[in-house]
Amino acid sequence: MDGKVFKEEAITCDMKWIWILLLFILMLGPPKIVVVSNSIDYSPELIEYLQQEREVISITADQFSEYQQYQYYVILGGPDAPEGIGDIVTTILSTQEQEFLRNTKEYNLFIRVKGSNTYFVLAGADREQTKLAVDNLKDDIVEYIPKTPVKWIDDFEEALEKAKKEDKLVYIDFYTEWCRYCIKMEEETYTDPRIVQLLTEEFVPLKLNREYPEHQDIVKQYNIYRQPVELVVDADGDVLWGHTGYLDADELYFYLMALLSQSRGFFFL
Repeated sequence: MDGKVFKEEAITCDMKWIWILLLFILMLGPPKIVVVSNSIDYSPELIEYLQQEREVISITADQFSEYQQYQYYVILGGPDAPEGIGDIVTTILSTQEQEFLRNTKEYNLFIRVKGSNTYFVLAGADREQTKLAVDNLKDDIVEYIPKTPVKWIDDFEEALEKAKKEDKLVYIDFYTEWCRYCIKMEEETYTDPRIVQLLTEEFVPLKLNREYPEHQDIVKQYNIYRQPVELVVDADGDVLWGHTGYLDADELYFYLMALLSQSRGFFFL
């Protein structure tokens, strides 16, 4: 009898780990888009449109707290939307943005990144304006979500050669494996869709471990003595911009966009 019980417990344990493994495998797939809406603003056309790019999960506001493990959320409705949508929107948009929606007859797409979550709020002052936001701005959601993560290069000379060939600047991230702010940037800053798009399309992204022996000449060249350090250099390796320490996605996006829009002058922060 004891042997039978032990065998049943072992089978139950094995099944538990199988389910955990299956769940892990499913989560490794392409990021899903969670659409949050009420019965008024629910849009099957939007869901069908987004499904052309990604798998879509449609939920209500009541279910929102149970779906916090995903990266991308599309929320339909403004701060006064019924059935709990407004309560969610007020935690995402600023007071000024909420008042803008209340006091104007315009609609908008608001994109906000909080931690590892990206929120797309399609909203207007009323149901008709929200529908216009969905109809006219849904393309921006698809364009904003990156198809692939940043493809980092780990060879300095290769990055410079690529920069010369493609007429781009090189973005360098100096990191260590134990640095908690480096890990935070990897998990949050470098997964932000705006940053992924910029580093993929406008820069050659180079990631160098400050402690690796093969990188010591470059570490000395740029006088890197802590981490994280972010540099932008031209195809000859001359520094155009630099920053020491953690940067969130908003900060890095501001600096990179400013750098692209101005002449190649040097400034170090």
